[in-house]
Amino acid sequence: MEKQKAIQKFLEFKTMTGISRDKAIEVYGHFKINPTAIKYTTFVNGDVVCVEREEFWDNINTSIIKELYKKGKVECEEMVDEDEPTSTDYTKLRKETLKYKNKLNFERKAFNKKLTEINGLEELNKELINAIKELPKKQPSHFYLPESEIGVGVICISDTHFNELIDTPNNKYDFEIASRRLKKLAVHATKHFINNSVNRVVVMFLGDLLNSDRRQSEYMNMVTNRSKAMVLAFYILKQFIQELNEYFDITIASVSGNESRVVGEEYDTSEEMATYNYDYTLHQFLKVYFEDNKTIQFIDGNFGEKVININGQNVIMTHGVALKNDLEKSVTQTFGRYGSNGVPIDYLFCGHLHSARVGDTCARCGSLCGGNSYSEGALNLNSRASQLIGIFYNDKTRNIMNVDLHNADNFKGYEIVDKLESYNAKSTSKKNKFLIHNIQG
Repeated sequence: MEKQKAIQKFLEFKTMTGISRDKAIEVYGHFKINPTAIKYTTFVNGDVVCVEREEFWDNINTSIIKELYKKGKVECEEMVDEDEPTSTDYTKLRKETLKYKNKLNFERKAFNKKLTEINGLEELNKELINAIKELPKKQPSHFYLPESEIGVGVICISDTHFNELIDTPNNKYDFEIASRRLKKLAVHATKHFINNSVNRVVVMFLGDLLNSDRRQSEYMNMVTNRSKAMVLAFYILKQFIQELNEYFDITIASVSGNESRVVGEEYDTSEEMATYNYDYTLHQFLKVYFEDNKTIQFIDGNFGEKVININGQNVIMTHGVALKNDLEKSVTQTFGRYGSNGVPIDYLFCGHLHSARVGDTCARCGSLCGGNSYSEGALNLNSRASQLIGIFYNDKTRNIMNVDLHNADNFKGYEIVDKLESYNAKSTSKKNKFLIHNIQG
């Protein structure tokens, strides 16, 4: 670079500036410079302006540079302009140039990638449109269910707590509301089963049909005494079953819950103690009442825990007291207990916690009464009134769904008003005394 700048300044300003083309050739010859270098020299109006191309400077050796300095009487220091870029400046400039060049290359690459994606999406869209246009326009002739997919319906009734009175801002419950919620359940279940060609329905009573009166708070919130409550509960349930029986053959199976035990603080799941329970008594009431109806069948057996076969699938019925907080783990252990005795289990239904949950291998039924002091206070669950319905098919398929019954004001309940009046039962129509205390600063 130093050699190039020195010769450039000498030729331009000391020797060749303003000379003619012929004189330039003479100067090149004097300094033994290849005459062909004249093609790298720029002339304006016949005068030399500058010398271009690095190839020209490569033809000049160091001795010639010194000779040029002597002839021109120019010192080396004068040949270099201090303001001109140094090698460090040149390196810095090259780095900056390379930086911006890399940035441009990156942006150009990203832009090209985005354009490629857009072009691909446009081509995909065209192909989809063409494929849709080529689909046959023929519509299905009619809807039908294969014979293998005609299933058996299931309705779970759990934690009705018929003689409990609930009067909170989020929930009201008494016998009248219970009858309306059961009516709503019957209507929704009937529509669902008819739409799926169901002919037989299994009604599962999963326990706690009556409320406990062992604790003082429960005794104070009773609607009426146990004997009268059982008659009212039976009167509602038999109408519920009669309505379903107008459309389907019915099978009824029951297990006992912990709240409906007759006396005692301890809950025992043994077969003998499970019958010492108001849930068992209600089951027998219904069985006697419908004993002449050949389209309604009753399953007895163990009222602590029961296994029934629904359309080829073994299903466990249990209230759920023995199932711990980790429901999946408890269900797996229960399946293992039966499996070790040669009874494979396909599904399990339970209740107890007043909170609905539907899973692949088990389902927990909600409560007809909805959230009460136990579920909200002791269990910390904010629940709604609901029950389960489902369909079991003989190819091991099953579809279970939760039916929300919390708001049933638009449904006319079963006829129980006269009975309620004769038993002088309390109702939630009394004034709500829930009070909010406001504290202002």
